[in-house]
This record gives sequence, C-alpha cells and structure tokens, in this order.
Amino acid sequence: MCKEYLEKNNSSGIKTVSPTLNGTDLTVSLNNLTEESTYFYSLQASIDGAYVNSEIKTFKTKLPSDYLFMDDAINITLNTADINGTTNLSEIFPNSSDIEYYIYYATSESYLTSTSNSNRKSIKAVKDGNKITASINNLTSKQTYYYRLVACKDNKYMYSKIKNFTTKSASDYIMTGEAKN
Repeated sequence: MCKEYLEKNNSSGIKTVSPTLNGTDLTVSLNNLTEESTYFYSLQASIDGAYVNSEIKTFKTKLPSDYLFMDDAINITLNTADINGTTNLSEIFPNSSDIEYYIYYATSESYLTSTSNSNRKSIKAVKDGNKITASINNLTSKQTYYYRLVACKDNKYMYSKIKNFTTKSASDYIMTGEAKN
C-alpha cells in the first residue's frame, strides 16, 4: 500500500511514500514541503495484483506567520513601548518548550526583512502559555518603529507579520488652556 502526493504546479511529478499502518489507521509524514503550497494526495492499494485508488484530496501548507501573531503596541511613551503577541506553534511542535522568542524592531521595515542587519535590534520576549510579551526601552521620541515576533527552534527562524508604532513627542504631554490672571 502506498500514498502518493503531488504538489500543485510541480513539474517533478508524483512522489510516492509508504504509510504506517496502525489497526485501520494509515499515517504518513511528509517532509520538506513548500510553505503556502497546495498538495494533492490519494491512497493506492494493491488487491490481488490490481490497484485501487481513493479519491484525490488536497491540503495547503501554512506560513510560519500563521502561527505567530502580534498585537498593536501599547503603553507607548516618549521612549518605551510594550509589545504583546500570541503563538500557537505548539500545534506543529508538541515539545515547544525549547522555542525561544524575540521581538525584532527597527526604524525601517526593510531592516526587519533581511537575515542580517546591524540596524535591527532584538530583545528576548517572555512566553507565558501562548502569550508573548516584551517591553522595549531607550527609544527615540516621535519616531516610527517597525516590529515583529521571531521564534527560533533548532536554529530555524519563524517570523510574524510586521507591525509599527510611533513613540510620543514631548508636545503630546503638554496641556494648553486659557491663561488666568
């Protein structure tokens, strides 16, 4: 018995793998799949030398950002901001206790999209359940910052989508009113 799968628009054709049979359940692990790709699969059984195929089914792989979510920054001051997010990486990594979380931040979005950039800063984030938190300090006032959640497991990095916030300026704290004698 074998299970075949075909990546959509893949010129290399059909790949065949053998499933594990446990009672009446068949299990197969597919590795090195392409992110955000559609795959087609079916079961094929050999009965007395004749092959029988199941109906063709599909699945689509997710992006790493589908497992990492950033909230809007809160408690923004002249030079600080609090960052919160959530993760559900435990869905794909049952032993997720060894995943490290960071917040990358910079004054340009492009600094967050390259793998190595001296203009990007990072701070270690704290994970509690599926909640991720971090406080960023020593920021410049009246500056827009871009940030994203980064997860690292076995030297492989996964990234959330990028968000931004702008620190306050000193004038944000000045209240004006009528002068009284």
